[in-house]
Amino acid sequence: MPGYPFRSKRYILPLLLLIITASCRSSGHISDDELPRQPFYAVDDSLQKDSEMEEWLEPYRAEYSQQMGRVVARTHGEFTFGQPESTLGNLVSDMIRYRASHEMRQYVHVALIDMDSFQLEFNEGLITLGELYEFMPFNSQLVVVEMKGDEVRKLADEIARKGGVPVSGLRMNILDDEAGSVLVNVESPDPGQTYLVATSSYIAGGGGGFSSIENSRVQHEHDLFIREIIIDYMRSRREFYPEYDQRIRTR
Repeated sequence: MPGYPFRSKRYILPLLLLIITASCRSSGHISDDELPRQPFYAVDDSLQKDSEMEEWLEPYRAEYSQQMGRVVARTHGEFTFGQPESTLGNLVSDMIRYRASHEMRQYVHVALIDMDSFQLEFNEGLITLGELYEFMPFNSQLVVVEMKGDEVRKLADEIARKGGVPVSGLRMNILDDEAGSVLVNVESPDPGQTYLVATSSYIAGGGGGFSSIENSRVQHEHDLFIREIIIDYMRSRREFYPEYDQRIRTR
């Protein structure tokens, strides 16, 4: 049996039991006034298990445990989030940029994600599929935005004001909450050039406070969850070593 090499940032033990009762009427429409008024019940330790429900769930629970317990990858060292850069932030942002280039069928210059979208950090050891679902439980999807060079510089300033975020393809210094020595790979952003920046639908839609991305004029939306990107990448590479490369530096 594999271990569970992670540290939870937040203990999340969701149990969602949705019981839906529906009735058929010839009119095909039910107004709010016609809906039966059901009492609300508190869900606490006083509730007893329903033996019939437990019996019905058991085969699904066993299949779920088997699937979620499958080993996907191994980490050789700790992967954690931090600022101005971090081993886990570097890994995830690199994954997103790599997959975005594949989906766009052209080179994607930069990738950026927020740390708050993730719920775990990984210790050395085996990583299971279930842990990756818990690592990224939200249904944020891949979005690639087009930005001019001056907008990329504004993005770098927003990153600096936050003290650093997971980013790939961008190098910069942070000095007094401002970005300096900004490079897209090895070149300064050209104001007249268009750059492709990969991110999540959450950030592209205004989450995280990156107005330079939110206000981008062209956005390419992909029907692909960030979680799927991570799982596919880890399945294909299997072995991971933590790395810093000073893509974001403070002075």
